[in-house]
Amino acid sequence: MREKFYKIGEVFRESRESHPVHWLIIVLAIAIVSGICGSVFTIFVLVTDPLPNSDDKYDVFVTLFLIFFTILGLLGYGMYVWIRGKLESRLNERLQKEEQEIENSRNLFRAGLQRNMGFVFWKLFEVEKKKEEGENTQILKELITLAIERAEISLYYAKKLPENEYKIDIYRCESNWVYFLADAVEIDGVELTKADKERALILSNELFKKVSKQDYPDYYEYQENCAWALQQLSEKKDEVSKQKAVNIIRELLKDENIPHTRREDIEKKWAPFLEEIEKKSDTANL
Repeated sequence: MREKFYKIGEVFRESRESHPVHWLIIVLAIAIVSGICGSVFTIFVLVTDPLPNSDDKYDVFVTLFLIFFTILGLLGYGMYVWIRGKLESRLNERLQKEEQEIENSRNLFRAGLQRNMGFVFWKLFEVEKKKEEGENTQILKELITLAIERAEISLYYAKKLPENEYKIDIYRCESNWVYFLADAVEIDGVELTKADKERALILSNELFKKVSKQDYPDYYEYQENCAWALQQLSEKKDEVSKQKAVNIIRELLKDENIPHTRREDIEKKWAPFLEEIEKKSDTANL
């Protein structure tokens, strides 16, 4: 209880210090109203005869004086209750805001930790895949599975954050998760549910719309990840998604704002898919 009153007092003090003019006006208003009421009361007693049947003017004065200050005390108590309610309301809002900020910090830390762990497992997966020259091994399966699991946990915590304040962190978690899923398609033994694939495709399309070239310096990384998810996670007969993925890559390859080495990596990775689309297009034109 003492701590609560202390916090209320702190809020009251800070409010008074931050808005001294407002509090000065309130104090002056109370003083003026009290002075006016006192003056009216004194004139009323001296000029009129409020209790004509009483023989003792002093008793009359004291009685009316007590009545006046009783009313004034009630008004003062009412103002005290009103001010206390305002202060408690502000205190509760402040405490809720601070608690939410603490919770956001926790979720941000957890999301970042799990995202980084997932990225480490994915990098190990990439190294192992090059070492095995594309052959599927148990190690590849375990590494990409761990990467997906960590990415999904990071996305779980990221979704608890307000998007308007933590856009970049949320989008990174989404991008990693859909990309790791897309990489897992080619690994034997990794089971991806239809629900996960559909969810990843929805996230990819949404992410592509959200991450603009003007607002995100590394926009091309997000867009390439989205394209990879559309290419790998869509059904074989879903030509619309695969064509959209190829169109995204073609635009990236023409974008001179992207570092040259990064464009070379993208072109090398996507060469088979670009050739396949071109062959289908040539066949359709015949």
